[in-house]
Amino acid sequence: MIRLHLGSLIVVVMLLGVSLVVTLWTWTLWRERRREIRRRRIAIQCRICNCNYQPATASPTSQCPACGSRNQRGALNPI
Repeated sequence: MIRLHLGSLIVVVMLLGVSLVVTLWTWTLWRERRREIRRRRIAIQCRICNCNYQPATASPTSQCPACGSRNQRGALNPI
């Protein structure tokens, strides 16, 4: 059997908790960045009204649902 003092046990449990929180936080940040990159690759930004939308077809040009202007597919500008 492993002998552990109460103070050592508390430190071990706290370290496990902190490492779990840091791991979940890192995983969430990584997942959100991947989603944002995917959204920016799919979305089109209108050059007239600055509306972001996802076109229904995969054609290189599409019509903006807000103002009706024709826009070409391209990556959105980073924030």
